[in-house]
Amino acid sequence: MAVVHPVWFFGPPAVLKGWVERVVREGVAFEVGPDGRVAGRLRARAALVVTTGNAGVRTEEALGDPVTRFWRDVAFGPAGVTDVRRLAFAPVRGSSAEERASWLAAAERETATLVEAARAYLGSRRAER
Repeated sequence: MAVVHPVWFFGPPAVLKGWVERVVREGVAFEVGPDGRVAGRLRARAALVVTTGNAGVRTEEALGDPVTRFWRDVAFGPAGVTDVRRLAFAPVRGSSAEERASWLAAAERETATLVEAARAYLGSRRAER
């Protein structure tokens, strides 16, 4: 699973967050048992979140890395996605063409890694059947 978005006010844009709230919900992405335990229902085990923004890494870290926490702990974690990786490309303002090209190359490498892991997982599941 991959999500790409700009960072607005240290989170995903409101439309994307609204989509998450409609899709990543009880009965769809997770179940809550009688004992209150949450069980994820998504088959995806890994996700890549790629973001762009203008706040630097230090600013996000000072705020507790709210974007990573949202995707890892709020959206994907309860749904059963245990491997959440984030590539944060910032600051966009003032970035050079070379820097943006390196960001694209990094996103391509991470996406390829994610796809290969998904293929390996699906192949192992087919072999079990």
